[in-house]
Amino acid sequence: ENKVKMVQEGALPALIALLRSPLETIQEQAAVAVRNISVNSDYDVKMVQEGALAPLVAMLSASNEVIQEHAAGALRNLSVNNENKAKIVAKGALPRLFALVRSGNEAIQEHAAVALRNLSVNPDNESKMVEEGGLPPLLAMLRSDDELIQLQAAVAIRNLSFSPENEVRIAAENGIVPLVAALRSTDPKIHEHVLVTLRNISSNQDNKVRIVQEGALAPLVFLLRSTADLIPQLAAGVLRNLASNLVNQVKIVQEDALPPLLGLCRAQNVAIVEQAVGCLRNLSVNAENEVKIVAANGLPVIMQCLKMEDRAVQEHAAVIARNLSVNGENKVKMVQEGALPALIALLRSPLETIQEQAAVAVRNISVNSDYDVKMVQEGALAPLVAMLSASNEVIQEHAAGALRNLSVNNENKAKIVAKGALPRLFALVRSGNEAIQEHAAVALRNLSVNPDNESKMVEEGGLPPLLAMLRSDDELIQLQAAVAIRNLSFSPENEVRIAAENGIVPLVAALRSTDPKIHEHVLVTLRNISSNQDNKVRIVQEGALAPLVFLLRSTADLIPQLAAGVLRNLASNLVNQVKIVQEDALPPLLGLCRAQNVAIVEQAVGCLRNLSVNAENEVKIVAANGLPVIMQCLKMEDRAVQEHAAVIARNLSVNGENKVKMV
Repeated sequence: ENKVKMVQEGALPALIALLRSPLETIQEQAAVAVRNISVNSDYDVKMVQEGALAPLVAMLSASNEVIQEHAAGALRNLSVNNENKAKIVAKGALPRLFALVRSGNEAIQEHAAVALRNLSVNPDNESKMVEEGGLPPLLAMLRSDDELIQLQAAVAIRNLSFSPENEVRIAAENGIVPLVAALRSTDPKIHEHVLVTLRNISSNQDNKVRIVQEGALAPLVFLLRSTADLIPQLAAGVLRNLASNLVNQVKIVQEDALPPLLGLCRAQNVAIVEQAVGCLRNLSVNAENEVKIVAANGLPVIMQCLKMEDRAVQEHAAVIARNLSVNGENKVKMVQEGALPALIALLRSPLETIQEQAAVAVRNISVNSDYDVKMVQEGALAPLVAMLSASNEVIQEHAAGALRNLSVNNENKAKIVAKGALPRLFALVRSGNEAIQEHAAVALRNLSVNPDNESKMVEEGGLPPLLAMLRSDDELIQLQAAVAIRNLSFSPENEVRIAAENGIVPLVAALRSTDPKIHEHVLVTLRNISSNQDNKVRIVQEGALAPLVFLLRSTADLIPQLAAGVLRNLASNLVNQVKIVQEDALPPLLGLCRAQNVAIVEQAVGCLRNLSVNAENEVKIVAANGLPVIMQCLKMEDRAVQEHAAVIARNLSVNGENKVKMV
């Protein structure tokens, strides 16, 4: 009560004036009075306004320890007020306070330490305290045997550590050593502030390495099991930062961090779970850790986190699932632990980051053909198909990749189409992203194998994008288009549609590819559509004969047989019969009639059969030394070859000169 009355009676100006007295005894008494009044927070600002700071700061350098103590005590009290923090620093208090924390007088040391702690709360003071040499004395305080002094230093350093510049400075002042040592304190309050500091400075890449080198892992893992509020959460946060370093990922697991981290993932406090699962997310990047997390019975924990409502926890868990799903054995175990429903549910998350991670995990698991049907049964198709239209290309890529894998299974082909995937896949084959284009192209290729999908793919506008793919510079894209178009070409209706969509031009162009696989599928398509009379003419008009004749000499399996088959169909047209021979097709066709493979012989001699209908060709076949070949075919056991050869012999025998030569 007296403090209040003294201030009301105007004591402050008089007492503050006496702080400047030439007599130490008066200074001392005035300092004690001012310190006592400063305990009342109502007068913090008023005392500063009355000019108390300058003499109090000056007294910090007094030779009299009693005066130092009371001046430091008064400034300790005044520094609690936010308005005073910057003003105290502006009066030059920092160097004097730094000097006093090295005092042999514990009371002075404590007051100076608490004052520095209070001043460090002000963001404007963070850089000033470091610039004026504050880190060495604060770090020295952290080594004190007095836990109260340690605590004040820990708080002050914590406050300074929020400045990005100070992350480097603390390490440069060799601050990591005392910080790590302080983790072994018995005081949870010291743990708390040191952990915040380590969390802050461990965002620096060099510090991640230094902190581990100085032996932080053992105490950090120990503190994961602390029962004190905040400590496990903060320890997990530091480990989470450290775990972004590849070398540290291995060391943290070697320090046996997995059991307590997995335990924290079951905590009631979501903030603790978020830090623990975030740490596990970083650790799961390492291939060895993927196995160890599962071996530590981590899958049930991760599955539980996938189902939590907290978005950050969901995202971390989804990334872990993504990383774990790279391992073949883990895929099996994840499905056994019920991962599919949780991951498929996350495909519908409103957050793209979660969608993306879940999509990658689903895609990885879908590589295992054992789960193709199960994933569809669990409802994966609808969200995956919807994600094909996402604005995020990464999501599109993984959704398309998953559907590519699922479309391999015959049971899934019709279901994927029924979910409306075709228009979206057609759109994606025009994507500028090559990975997306490839996945969509392969998916369409797989879907086209299903006979029920043949007409649907064409009806839903599939031919133009597939034909456009056939013009791609990327041979892998060309190949997928070639296979899909091949599959569609088995439908009689599509023979006409492919030509109507101007498909013959890119098909003929693809014959000039360097890839025999593309040749194979394009040749099957041309063989199929060349059964149509109009197409026989169009194919030749578009310049197919030269590459077809060239491919008769291919050494690749199937190619000569298929090329001969296309020419055989084309040769049923009277005009084409002349053009094919003019393209010098006879020598390679006759050569193929000597092949060991009867299927090749059958196509080649079948083509010669059609060509021999033309009177001019009758002569040319004989002139090309064809008679010995035909005679050989007549003697073969294969009935089809015999028949074709017999028809050729019949046709050739119409010509008088041929009769003689034949005999």
